[in-house]
Amino acid sequence: MRSIKKTGYIGLILVLFVLLLSGCAAYSPLPLSRKNLNEAFSLNNLKKDPALYYKVTFHKPLNIDELAKVAVLNNKALKVYRDSAGISKAQILKARAIPNPHLALDAARPVMGNIAGAYDPYDIIPSFNIGFLFSRKAKIKSAVLNAEATHLEIAYKEWQTAEQTKLDAIKLFFLQDAVINYNYELYSYKKSYRLIKLLYGKGLATLTDLNLARANLQKAEISFININKNIKNLKDNLKIILGLPPSYKLNISNIKFKIRIPSETDLNKDIKYRLDLEAFEIAYKAQEERLRASILSQFPMISISTPFSSDNANIQTIGFGINISIPLFNRNQAGIAKETATRKQMFDDYINRLQTAISDINLILYNINTVKRQIALTDKQIKNLESAYKLYKKEFKRREIGIFEFYTLKNNLFNERIKLLTLKKNFYNSVVSLELASGKNIIKSE
Repeated sequence: MRSIKKTGYIGLILVLFVLLLSGCAAYSPLPLSRKNLNEAFSLNNLKKDPALYYKVTFHKPLNIDELAKVAVLNNKALKVYRDSAGISKAQILKARAIPNPHLALDAARPVMGNIAGAYDPYDIIPSFNIGFLFSRKAKIKSAVLNAEATHLEIAYKEWQTAEQTKLDAIKLFFLQDAVINYNYELYSYKKSYRLIKLLYGKGLATLTDLNLARANLQKAEISFININKNIKNLKDNLKIILGLPPSYKLNISNIKFKIRIPSETDLNKDIKYRLDLEAFEIAYKAQEERLRASILSQFPMISISTPFSSDNANIQTIGFGINISIPLFNRNQAGIAKETATRKQMFDDYINRLQTAISDINLILYNINTVKRQIALTDKQIKNLESAYKLYKKEFKRREIGIFEFYTLKNNLFNERIKLLTLKKNFYNSVVSLELASGKNIIKSE
């Protein structure tokens, strides 16, 4: 009878054990197989925007806003940052976790002395640690705030990626525009060199003139090669940001920009709403909760138990037990000191970030205003040179001015046009930098 009773207990324990195991997570492998790698390199994320997916798949022209969206959806590095959201969720689960109860079992068998009619004694002692309740709420709040901060940090990384895409697209646009002028310059120097070479053969030009023309031609050829190399490098870098294969034929539409630069007062006033600074504020609140949890952890660890015993006379007893760890020597001083120092460090870091952001905004605004004045002056200079070029061209055809004066003016006009393109590129680069520093969307494609 006793054997049947024990078998029933054992069977009940085994059923309970199987039920507990059924709720455990199962291992699911993620091998670095060709199938998984091909899936990772696919453009499936772009399917969230069917119109954009169509444009990218069929190599249609993309404006800077569309390029920025492709980068946010398809950039491989952003996927790594987004994975941190899953880690944050795991931290919330960890903070919410309730300790497992403990079950101690022991049994004995009488083997010596007067054991006639004696029963096998046993003890069943279930216990549960309730000390976690002191700091559980603070730990959960800290984990939840950390998750919110992580989502904002991911959003800021997406913003940075979009801005970098805009910046590279603008650079590429102006380089492609400039290469037309460089090509025209190269053609002009070739024509000039052939003409001076002809004049030199007739004794109408000196060897110095010929060598100078040859040097100018070689310089133009090198400039043309370099600018095409820069265009290729920029395209390759842009395709990496966009998450596109190296063989992809990138097609950027004619970019027209619409810009509205807010006042310095508005930019400085709203700087604290920049995504990374908002994330930092929430992370600081999470640190406050970690400090609170660390302080609460110095309270005693308490376990309760309800032992059930049966002695060798088959007398069953049930009782109540409590186990208290008294914080006499270790009151979590080191943990509290660490969290306090971390909070102070984060506070000072936040102030430094705010000051740096405000200084960056002021400096960028100054640079923007300076470049705008330079653009206006250069544009005026180009108009003057264009008027002079028209006059020189007529005079040159009538042979009233020499070839060197004509080509000198022509080259000066080319250099001013390249200077204007460079200044415009610097202007838009500064505007994108202002977007990054302020967190505001200032430049848009029309």
